[in-house]
Amino acid sequence: SPDGEFVASASGDETVKIWKLATMEEVGTLKGHSDYVNCVAWSPDGEFVASASDDETVKIWKVKTMEEVGTLRGTATVCARLPSRPMGRPSLPLAMTRLSSFG
Repeated sequence: SPDGEFVASASGDETVKIWKLATMEEVGTLKGHSDYVNCVAWSPDGEFVASASDDETVKIWKVKTMEEVGTLRGTATVCARLPSRPMGRPSLPLAMTRLSSFG
């Protein structure tokens, strides 16, 4: 999360897991994809997580309630690490970029 309190992990079991970083405790599992999840990204305010999957969807989740709030279908995504934060602290979130075509 942008505040560094939580981490979202993509998983081969078709889920996204939310972890409390200080305790390394799993605090929630987001279920709804039908294939490997390969990318996650936090919204700047930390309220939402987006997850991209090999099922060709990007799902948007409200973290507080662990509910899916939307799905983009037929999308291809590329994940890239965001630049470091000021003061040299690394940035944990990932950015997702939608591609309209390949090649």
